[in-house]
Amino acid sequence: MSSIVSPIISISVRPNVSVVAFSCEDNKIYEWNFYEKHNKLKEIREKGSELQIQSTFIEYSPDGNYLAVCSKNGIVHIYDCREEKWLKNLLVSETDKTKPKITYLTFSVDSKYFATIDESYAVSVFNFDFDPNS
Repeated sequence: MSSIVSPIISISVRPNVSVVAFSCEDNKIYEWNFYEKHNKLKEIREKGSELQIQSTFIEYSPDGNYLAVCSKNGIVHIYDCREEKWLKNLLVSETDKTKPKITYLTFSVDSKYFATIDESYAVSVFNFDFDPNS
């Protein structure tokens, strides 16, 4: 795991799979299969894009199909782990031209809903059933 050069700020274990995701201060997100022989890290990013998310918190959905990445600018980025692509960006909260940093996110047990809290103590709940092609 020597390729991580920035402090890790958030970590999540993918359910039913031997994979851990790391979010680092340098805006990089990695997945690591901890049962692989060579311990290779895979950087999660949009192919052909320099998308870098200033993440504050990451969490896999209970079914392990999605990775939610909370950001400093009030957006939750959704990554489809099966298709290995970014699906959707959701603006969680915006008040008076400020986008409070999201500090925590949790999914419902059935992965149909998720809730966030931001640094201004606002709680938001979302229905996670969405069309990934929209």
